[in-house]
Amino acid sequence: MKKTILTAALLAAMLLTGCTGASSNSTNAGQTPVLSGSPAQDSDPNADAESAYYAYLRTFTTLDKSTYKALFNADEKAAAAKVSAATLGLDEDIYKVYLERVNRYDEWVDAYFETLQKSMLNVGSVSSTWKPTIGEKIEVPEATVQALAQETGLNIEEAVRFDMFALKDMNNNGNTSVSGKTAGVVKIDGKWYPSVIFEMAPLPEE
Repeated sequence: MKKTILTAALLAAMLLTGCTGASSNSTNAGQTPVLSGSPAQDSDPNADAESAYYAYLRTFTTLDKSTYKALFNADEKAAAAKVSAATLGLDEDIYKVYLERVNRYDEWVDAYFETLQKSMLNVGSVSSTWKPTIGEKIEVPEATVQALAQETGLNIEEAVRFDMFALKDMNNNGNTSVSGKTAGVVKIDGKWYPSVIFEMAPLPEE
């Protein structure tokens, strides 16, 4: 199986040292699939943790940055820099990377999508149809949820993290794929959203 791992390239892109390049979005990497076992595309992405995560993944199948950005909760995005290194389980150096990503959010998104697009075109083509494979759930301790609520001042009720996902090129029977990153979703005031906090912060063991 041919597989492109984005780890090194994405790390360089997400650090954003002198990086201001934006993805053109002129190249359509494929049609948006309905994921196996997932809600229909027109269902409420806020219905539950899985729905929020599926909506997040679908933006990568078409490299849709506008929809991607609209999925996140604006208040959580604004409060992300308030979250401590201890709550995220990060050492000092990695926490600095986290804050850099938060403070340069739009540039981080541009760099991430540009790198992802290049990798998708490298293993597929402009006519490829991409199907995400879902990352495994990672338990978020209740103490972390409580700390997030306290530090951000938001009514964060629950949180779920997901391990690295992959995008499979279905034009090649799913035999080629591009790896994505870890992600998370949070429940705020009764609704689920992809989490800017978890999007910017790596897992402690990474």
